[in-house]
Amino acid sequence: MIILTDLSEVLINGIYGVEKVIKKRYGTEWAKLYLQRKEETKVEFLDLMRGRLTEHGYWIRFMKDYSWPFSEQEIKYIISNNFALEVPGTRDVYERIIAYPENIFMDAKQLTGRPEIWIVSDHIAERENELRYLHPKVFGLATKVFWSYQIRNLKGDLGFFDRIIRNNHLLKEEVIFIDDYQINLTAAANAGIASIRFVNARQLEKDLKYFGFKFQPKKVNTYK
Repeated sequence: MIILTDLSEVLINGIYGVEKVIKKRYGTEWAKLYLQRKEETKVEFLDLMRGRLTEHGYWIRFMKDYSWPFSEQEIKYIISNNFALEVPGTRDVYERIIAYPENIFMDAKQLTGRPEIWIVSDHIAERENELRYLHPKVFGLATKVFWSYQIRNLKGDLGFFDRIIRNNHLLKEEVIFIDDYQINLTAAANAGIASIRFVNARQLEKDLKYFGFKFQPKKVNTYK
């Protein structure tokens, strides 16, 4: 059983939420303009994630024609602070999965093989080393990691999941995809892969039970 999991907004914070920091530091109007400009440069942002544009190149285009109160380095720093945060609880759920059979049971009729976590992430090329440095335990969960900038495609692009399945000799019925973004979930469904829309760790554990995962309650040490 292979669990393909998103990284940003599932295991760690991504770029979403940066506008809240901008609002706090520079005011509501700049936060609104940031979101507006983010939408206006959506094509460039997707090129950044596909590895067709550098992060510096993206911010040059983003900041063009506006007298922003922050520099390129400052906005990168704000994003780095966001990247440093984990989404509460998800790593714990995944750690319990890969600890099978010690503290997780599975129904053999539904799932086969020791479960593995594979990260599939739409992300910025220049950020890989930083993310691995910030989150060694998160990346320690993963048997494999696939980055959009290496594949030159996003998860929502046509054929992305078919290539993952084909190139790694996987059976579609033994793959579960977890993501918070509906476009990616739709792409996985079109490729014949079962999926779970991530909301929070508690919901994720509940939905995984539907696929046959049976989590044992955590043991509480009552000795002092």
